[in-house]
Amino acid sequence: MKSVPKLIRRFVGILFMSLFILIVLNVTVLLLIGMRYQSQPSPYKETQAVAEALDRQGGQYVLGQAAAQRLEQIGAWAVLLNAQGQVVWKSDNLPQEIPLSYSLADISALSTGYLKDYPTYTVEYGDGGLVVAGFAKDSYFKYPYQSMNLSFVRALPQIGMIFLAANVVVVFLIYIFSNLQVTKSIRPLVQGIHALAQEKAVHLKERGLLSELAQQVNRASDIIQSKNRELAKKETARANWIAGVSHDIRTPLSMVLGYANELENNAALPEPARRQAAVICTQSLKMKQLIGDLNLASKLEYNMQPLHLQKLSAVAAARSVVAECINSEAEGIYTYETDFSPEPCWILADSGLVARAVSNLVQNSRSHNPQGCVIRVSVFAQDGGVTIRVKDSGAGVSAQTLQDLQNRPHYMFCDAHIDGQRHGLGLLIVRQIMLVHGGQVRFASEPGRYFRTDLQFASYSEQKASSTADKK
Repeated sequence: MKSVPKLIRRFVGILFMSLFILIVLNVTVLLLIGMRYQSQPSPYKETQAVAEALDRQGGQYVLGQAAAQRLEQIGAWAVLLNAQGQVVWKSDNLPQEIPLSYSLADISALSTGYLKDYPTYTVEYGDGGLVVAGFAKDSYFKYPYQSMNLSFVRALPQIGMIFLAANVVVVFLIYIFSNLQVTKSIRPLVQGIHALAQEKAVHLKERGLLSELAQQVNRASDIIQSKNRELAKKETARANWIAGVSHDIRTPLSMVLGYANELENNAALPEPARRQAAVICTQSLKMKQLIGDLNLASKLEYNMQPLHLQKLSAVAAARSVVAECINSEAEGIYTYETDFSPEPCWILADSGLVARAVSNLVQNSRSHNPQGCVIRVSVFAQDGGVTIRVKDSGAGVSAQTLQDLQNRPHYMFCDAHIDGQRHGLGLLIVRQIMLVHGGQVRFASEPGRYFRTDLQFASYSEQKASSTADKK
């Protein structure tokens, strides 16, 4: 569920980044707009320029040529009023509707507003004179009553900051609220997807913003559960079939083995017939072993094999298997060597299954080297664990076969046209035994020199510590 807080942090980060970009963008736009309008002529400055360029020469007022051209350029006109409100000078482009005499009330009005819809601006000139400049209609907007509370003006920076902060908080709250609604809808979906990955049953409420997606997750869960039920039925049927067939074959197979053994030991029979009976015995024993392997593999695969874990000496378990193999060796073509650690090498394991794994590895070496070989069984402590190694000096396997053994659950090298070596249920059972013990299987080989298998167990102390931690 770490993805939901991560999603919230991402949303908040996007929010602050958006606010920052928005503020920068607004400030930039305001600056550009301000610069644009600042570059345009100011009516107050233009009026001031007229007053400065207006000069009295020989009892008459004369406006400088540059100032006159500037008035024409911007479409403005100007007059000079004396102390009595009479026009004593006017520009050449003065509109006819503009009066030439003004009362005090008129002067007050044009100073703060308009004259005949012309926005007017005034500048003091000389002793009691007044320069009035008028600009084109609809060129400027004037506030007739310009006055503000001084305390309000002084508090404008603080008011602006409070206003900005309030807006940011409101936007933030709106954003968080909206995203909480989204995350509220997303959280069950995330939980459902995690449950789907573990093949658990999922049923989400199909409502809200993501109801359609919740519906699809529910549908996927139903499909997975349905397939799992069908698979469980098939696996149960398969396990029951294997167990039933194994049980049904044992009785006739025991009869075949018993009669064949009697025929083999019957001195009254000719030697060829006794040899044929011996072959029947050998093949019947192999078939019996195969049936046992098949049944055990099925039980291990479907967790039907009882597991009796106990403190077990790996050295003692391997020694007993080697002793049994030596005692059952009739041909004398296999040489057994041991290299056991002086320590007992304790592991937490099922003694019967560990013995079966080692026995299968020894039998695998014998089956693939009918001409005989040296089989060496070693037990030693390694990297905090215990390793049981079975190595033979036989034919070994190719690099491709070794890769198949390492990477596949089990490998069968079987060609219908070649009566050769095959790795079948023996190594599969070894893998399954190590799997239920939490161990690992490692293969190594060099063609024509050796084949080696390592069974790697965790030490008894590590397994007990891990078991205690799991209970907590």
